[in-house]
This record gives sequence, C-alpha cells and structure tokens, in this order.
Amino acid sequence: MGRKRRFDCDDALDVAMRLFWERGYAGTSIGDLTLAMGIKRPSLYNVFGSKERLFRLALRRYERTRLGFMWRALRRSTVRAVIGDFLDGLLDLVTGSDTPKGAFDINAAIACSAGSERVRLLLVSRRTFYRRLLRRRFHSAQEQGELGAAVQPEVLAHLVLMLGGGLALQAKAGVSRPALEKAIKLVLVAIPVANGQSSFAEGTAR
Repeated sequence: MGRKRRFDCDDALDVAMRLFWERGYAGTSIGDLTLAMGIKRPSLYNVFGSKERLFRLALRRYERTRLGFMWRALRRSTVRAVIGDFLDGLLDLVTGSDTPKGAFDINAAIACSAGSERVRLLLVSRRTFYRRLLRRRFHSAQEQGELGAAVQPEVLAHLVLMLGGGLALQAKAGVSRPALEKAIKLVLVAIPVANGQSSFAEGTAR
C-alpha cells in the first residue's frame, strides 16, 4: 500500500483558492502556495501537476462553493429579481468578512501577465459562459413579454456582468457596502420591462 497523503486535497484547494483570490494568478508564486498549503514543492507537482492546473482546480472549487447565488438568481421569476439577486449575492461575496475583497476571477484577471495567456483565456471563457446563461434567461423573459422589444438580451447580460465586475473592483478598492447597495438599488430602478419601460430601455432603442 502507498503512503497516505498527509494533507487533504480539498483543504489544500481552499488555501490555494484564497491565495489566488487575494493576489491573482501572476501574483501568487509556487513558494507562496507550498508555504500556505503546508506541503513540499514535489508534493504540489505530484498531486496538482502545475501551478496552472492548480489554479484551474481552485477556480472550479470557487465556482462550486461560492457562486451558488447565481444559479438561484437565474431561477427567479422576474428579470428584476434575477438581476437583484445576482448583484446582491455578488455583493455578499465580494464584501464578506471571511473572504478576500473582490472576486476571484476579476482579481486573477487583473494580475495576469504576458506569460499567463492561457489563464486569461480561461477566465474569458468562464465570463462568456455566465453571460450566455444570463442572455438565455433574458431572452426567455422577452419571449414571455416581460422585457421590452427594444432591449437586446445579449447587451443586458453584458451590462449585468459589467456591473458585477464594477462591484467587485469597488469592493477591492475599499468602497463601503452601504454605498454599493445604493448603487444596486439605482440599477434595479432602471431595469427595462414591457409595462412602463425605463429610461434605460428608451436609451437602448436609440
């Protein structure tokens, strides 16, 4: 029988996730990871393969353990509720007292270097995936008559993710939660619906 590993992979991934979340991909070294995870460099390579593969696994764990609010938001019955729950859930995440400020993917993307192009492309692909989920939900709402005809589901989905990225960056910069909550409330007032379209919808139509 082989020797039993002295560390738990999930615990190690949680540690790696937090480091990448705080410092980004380029800002986190192998030495940082091994020190924080409490393992030797050979063990890291034997178990996780490489820094890039460890990052991919940490990103997957982040999505599975931290982004459940998005899937719940997508099941809400109105567009305002979908967007409101998504932004509120993201705000909880990026301003949490027990997690790094900002969002894992945003922090990692900002710190990407020329030598981490594959990581950058991975993050782009994940944002594209979530944008498509939102677009599909908004397209369904438009077919049901909830969204005004002038609104493009793709553009609205892109806007929501832009707002989410802005929240994450503002939280990272130290903007207070109450200030960010006020911004979310202002956004929700402008969400375009078929009955009494907002100024946002009118602006989209021009």
